[in-house]
Amino acid sequence: MTWFCTYLSLTRTPVFPFPPSPVLCVRFSADGRYLAIGCIGSAEIYETTTGARSCILIDDTATPSLWITSVCFSPNGKLLATCATDYKIR
Repeated sequence: MTWFCTYLSLTRTPVFPFPPSPVLCVRFSADGRYLAIGCIGSAEIYETTTGARSCILIDDTATPSLWITSVCFSPNGKLLATCATDYKIR
């Protein structure tokens, strides 16, 4: 469980059920509704209010050991760009 202190009051946020592989990068969407994480072999998007996983992004043509080293939402939050150790942006 994570606690945030805001104006001297504590609020509780959900714990995200992260995947078994190491989390290499994280990024919140501009509106704060989503959290994207980069892992080994996939990128995942979670809803910040519930901690529920919205989707898993996997490139079937890439090797399973591909490290997603960067994730970034578009300004409108509808697209997610990833960068990986194979030097490709997806």
